Amino acid sequence: MSGKRIYLIKGRDARLIQDTEAQIRGDLKKSENLDEVFYDGANCDINDVIMALDQNYIFSDGAIVIVRNVAEMASEFQAQLATYVDNTKANSVFGNYLLLTSATGAIGQKLTKAATSVGEVIDTTIGDAKARGSFVTDELKASSLNYAPDVARFLVAHYGEDVSRIRSLIETLESTYGTKKRLEVDDVEPYVNSTGARPIFEATNALEDRALSPAEVVTKMGQFIDVQGVHPLALLSLISRRVLEYVAVAGRIRSQDDLNVALESAGLKRRDGFPAKKLFEVARGLRQSDARLMLRYVTEAEASMKGRGGVQDRFAFELMVARIATTLRSRS
Repeated sequence: MSGKRIYLIKGRDARLIQDTEAQIRGDLKKSENLDEVFYDGANCDINDVIMALDQNYIFSDGAIVIVRNVAEMASEFQAQLATYVDNTKANSVFGNYLLLTSATGAIGQKLTKAATSVGEVIDTTIGDAKARGSFVTDELKASSLNYAPDVARFLVAHYGEDVSRIRSLIETLESTYGTKKRLEVDDVEPYVNSTGARPIFEATNALEDRALSPAEVVTKMGQFIDVQGVHPLALLSLISRRVLEYVAVAGRIRSQDDLNVALESAGLKRRDGFPAKKLFEVARGLRQSDARLMLRYVTEAEASMKGRGGVQDRFAFELMVARIATTLRSRS
């Protein structure tokens, strides 16, 4: 890391911002035992944010205070936070970290200037056509699948400035085709307009997002079903695969290097790049008993949703989601 304690992450794509946030949080926690405190700029109390930054943390080295959607924060609160950030230049005992993120809206000039002066501003926007082409090529190379050369050109042309969507697409392709298969444009094309690509990413993200309560996770899952038309059994399959990864790695990984050894020993596909870091961050705090408990929840839900439980599909699915989210948060 750069040694900075204040980071402002901005751009136009929520996925890239989220990935960058996760990268910074993971890097900071490699060298220090840090708590994490989450706020949403749209409805947080600025005094709570400042209090979280000022306090000492007895059972850890400090905390990462994350304020998402900071552009949604009222202008006077942004100005107050900017003043606080400016004052840290003269405060040699500022021991915690501040992460500000924004994918939409305008961040106040004063806050942007203060973050630039004291910390680091990271713009995740992918620039010109050359940069977009490089981004797509790098993402395809990091995938567990192989792609014909013209696939990258096809995706750049299709997505234009929205090439960051390729990460959700790759997750869908890996889920569909497994690993090592070579894909041609004809294999990829049916999926680029699929409504299933984004829910696949967002569903696992919602389940593992510690800023959401179990009830909020259930609500988000309901939106995938009711708004986007995703069948509950499709989401069940997705969550089941994720829980099998928990079972494979829980209690067996001390570092990220151990991750693929554990996955491959269980007959599961490798995880590289950001997906590997995300799985490691979620699973390293789990015990085998936690993972197997979640697997039991999945098994019970599957039996009910296939007519053997005597309850409605939707209820069985939502109960499973709430139970798994609660288990994950108990070990976070």
